[in-house]
Amino acid sequence: MSVTRFQVETALNLAEELRDQGFSVVIAGGFARDVYFGVEPKDIDIVVAAGSIHDDVAEAHLILGEQLKALGVQHLGFRMYSESVSDRLVGGFKCVGNVDVVLYDTKLALEAIQAFDFNLNQFVLTGRTFESAYVSFEGTESFHELVPVREDYTPERFAKMREKFIDLTCRYPEGTGPKEVKLTDRF
Repeated sequence: MSVTRFQVETALNLAEELRDQGFSVVIAGGFARDVYFGVEPKDIDIVVAAGSIHDDVAEAHLILGEQLKALGVQHLGFRMYSESVSDRLVGGFKCVGNVDVVLYDTKLALEAIQAFDFNLNQFVLTGRTFESAYVSFEGTESFHELVPVREDYTPERFAKMREKFIDLTCRYPEGTGPKEVKLTDRF
């Protein structure tokens, strides 16, 4: 299922409501990457920094769930029990409308981008309204080469990312690609 403009606007509003509560929040990852390359995204990840909520990640997860409930967001929580220390993904919430609210063990949401598994996922949506929002690449390594950011990826994950890399990066040959892509250009 692909994401609709209404769902993007809903995600932007939810991110803003969470920021208003003092949470460090950014929309990033596969959604932003797919928008940049002109591909229909399947869902939207709202990245939340656990350290902006509470020092204890389990408590942060609980508080975030309570806040989503208070905001009237229908969701199902999940916790990650990964052996990978470098991932820093704690858990999150599957929400209605193709939105995932994912909790990272970081102080700031933008720090989570540096914990993504591959540079091809290091795209960020900036802006608080649909009309002003745009996507940009925030990785340190060019997306024209598939570079693992962490070394704990599986062969299956690498194969999946390589397939995406081949499909997406040919759209902008080496040294090309816009600095940013406005949401209004894609929806």
